[in-house]
Order: sequence, then structure tokens, then C-alpha cells
Amino acid sequence: MSKNPMMLRVALILFCLLTAWGGSLFAGSQFRGLTLNEAIELAFLHHPAVRTAELDIRMARLELETVRIEHILPTIRLQVQPLSLSAGEVLWRSHGALHASLTLPWGTALSADLFTVFDHSTDTWTLSYGFNLSQKFTTIPHDKGPGSLFAREGALIRAETAFKQVKDEVVLGVIEQFSRLLAGEAGLTAAKERLNQAEAHLSAVEIEIAEGRAGELQRMEAELAVKAAEITLGKRSTEQILAQEKFGTLLAIEGLYEITPPEFSLEDIMAAAAELVEMEIPLSVIQDAEGVRKARQSVEAAEQRLSAARAAALPTASLAAGWTPAGWSVGVIINFDLFSPGRGLQVELARTALEIAQERRAIAEQEAKHAVTGQKIALKQMMENLELLPLRREKWELEERIMQKKIETDLIGTDEWADFQTKRRAFEREWVQETFDAVLVYLHSRQTLGLRLNWEDVLQ
Repeated sequence: MSKNPMMLRVALILFCLLTAWGGSLFAGSQFRGLTLNEAIELAFLHHPAVRTAELDIRMARLELETVRIEHILPTIRLQVQPLSLSAGEVLWRSHGALHASLTLPWGTALSADLFTVFDHSTDTWTLSYGFNLSQKFTTIPHDKGPGSLFAREGALIRAETAFKQVKDEVVLGVIEQFSRLLAGEAGLTAAKERLNQAEAHLSAVEIEIAEGRAGELQRMEAELAVKAAEITLGKRSTEQILAQEKFGTLLAIEGLYEITPPEFSLEDIMAAAAELVEMEIPLSVIQDAEGVRKARQSVEAAEQRLSAARAAALPTASLAAGWTPAGWSVGVIINFDLFSPGRGLQVELARTALEIAQERRAIAEQEAKHAVTGQKIALKQMMENLELLPLRREKWELEERIMQKKIETDLIGTDEWADFQTKRRAFEREWVQETFDAVLVYLHSRQTLGLRLNWEDVLQ
């Protein structure tokens, strides 16, 4: 069986790999190196979630400024009425009205009016003016409504908090995708090594056939192993190229690039993780959890609804004062809601909604506690795995010395030595990957415990 088609396929695959990963001499100037820090900074610039969170902050600030302006600056309206009809007679009069009003957040309203009329028949001007003050008294605070300063300030704080959370999520997402790319490269390298081993074995079988020590069956088996290795290599190559293209699209990277794995200190990771494991879980971590925070807001909304339902039966009072050229005027209005058929049901409905919201808050707090406890357990497991890495390296180094002695004394052949070296290199790749995964677990733990990621310090 001719091996020319097989070699052609191998050459094509290797050419694609060299082109994709920057190994080709002809493409060496067309790709760039990409570190993890650079990937995170590019994600901040181009990730749609970050842009949306920034716009949310901008919107919250504009809404807050709008409410502030409405409460501080008066509104002015000008109304002109050049023609009016009265009792079927057309009266040519020009009317002008100037109105200014100011509404304060505690239920106070101030207004001023200026009216002028010009009678064209008599060529006379009539001018009148007035000032009014009103104050509403109610058991419900005026400054806690959905459009109040208090609500808008809270909305801005929530938007800024959400922006920080979005950036943390983007950082973790980039690190996770970076980790998967590293794992894909490790699998690709392993697939190349298996193909090299299969080709070397096929060459050795052909020599044995020429010497009469092997037959056609051994050749077919060796060629089958080569084809299987080619298929695996092609699959790994395609998956890795697609993953890189997807990641590059997210970061708005044009052209080819090669990821540069960061270097982490195992001792530093262990020390930082130990601090988190020993740290007491503060109550604020539970209360600031996203699910608990939303449940708490639901409880507050239900409490306000219950207060409003109960206050509906209470009287409200309004004080109004005004001044015109005719003199002063002062009045008090008291409103009584004497009978409402559904008032009791509204109160009971609001009370039931509050109980439901309180139960959901308790469930959310319990889930937050479980999440923190589970993350601490994952952190401990990660530390245990990291503690075994040096021992595993020592084991491989000892095995390497043993295998060297065996090959020097002809106890093993070159094939066994090459197979051992492949496994040895696979462990070194596992070392890098497990260390990288440990950093990811550490950052997830910081996020769960309500701490800032401090990813810049970790990656440095």
C-alpha cells in the first residue's frame, strides 16, 4: 500500500497548523502574541455587557440630574391667546400668561402666575398676578416614591455596583476561555506527538518487513494507527482554530494571534487561598449576594405597599395659601376616606405579599450561605491538589532517572523511552493547566465572598 496519500494529508495538516499558530516562516509577521492581561483589557473595551453597564450608569445619572433640576429650578410656561369668543361676539383681545411653579420633594408646591390682557377696542392693558403655596400632609413619605431623589440616587448606586459586577464577570469569563484555549493547545500538542509516534512506529515496521521480521498485518495495523492519529490531530486543530476565532471576535482582534500563558507562583497561590479559607464569613457577604439583595428589595417594596394600603384609611390634609392684589387667602382641606369596599382585602393582599417576600428572602439567604460554603470547599480541594503537584513532579523525575538507567542497560527500547517522554511532557502541560485552574477557583472564591477580584495583582 502506497503511503504517498497519507504523507500528503500529514503535510497539509502540518501546514495548516504552522499557519494558524505562527510557526510558518511565511506567516511569522502576520500574527501577534496575546497575554491574559491584554485579553482582559480588550474585553473591557469591546464586550457588549460592559458597554451596556456603562450606558446604564449614564442613564441613571441623567435621570438623577433630571429629578434634581425639577426639584430645584421652577418650570415656566408662556401662553398666548390672541382671539376669544364671548356670547357670539368676537372680542379682539390679546391674552398673555406667564406661569412658574416649583415642587419640592416633601410635598410642598409653590407657584406664581402673571396674566395680561390687551383690549384692542379700548386700547387698554389689564394686569393681574398671584402667588400660591400648598403643603400636603400624609402618612406616606413624599421622598420615597419611584421618581424621587431618594429612588434615583439608589438607582445610580445599583448601576455602579452592577457595573463592577459585570467587569468581574467579564474577567472571569475571559480567564475561563483563556484556560480552555490553553487546554486545547495542550491537546493539540499531544495529538502531534501521537502522530509522530505512529509515523515512527510505521517506519520501524517497514524496516522489520524488509528484514523479514514482520508481515503485512503489522504494516496495516501501523498504518491504521497513523490514520487514527491524523484524524485526531485534524479534529483537535479544527476545534482549536474555531475556538481562537470565537475568542478573537469577542476581543475584536483581526488576524492571527498566539496566546501567551501567564506564569503563576504556586507558593503565592497557596498562601492567598489559605487566607480565604481561614477568613470568617461576614454577614455582609450574605446580605450583599445578588439573590439576597433582590429579595430584600422585594421585601421593602411589599412593606411600602402594605403601609400605603393601611394609610389609605387615614385622613390627608392640605394647606394652601395665596396672595393676589385683592389680598391674602389661606385654606386647609382635610380629606376623609369613609368607606371603601375592598380596603380590607387590599390590606390582606399586601400583608400576604409581604409574607411571601420575607420567605423568599430567607430562602435566598440560605442559598447564599450554601454557595459560600461550597466555594470554600472547592478552594480547599484546590489547595489539596496543588499540594500534590510538587510530589507528582518528584515522582516523574524519579521515574525519568529509572527509565534512563533502563535504556542505558538495554532493558527498554527506544519506543518505550519515547512513550515515557510523551507522558512526561503531558504532565508538564497538566502542571500549567492545573495551576491556571487554581487561579480561577481562587478568583471565583473572592467573588463569592464579596471581595474585589484584584485580578491585576493576581496576574502580576
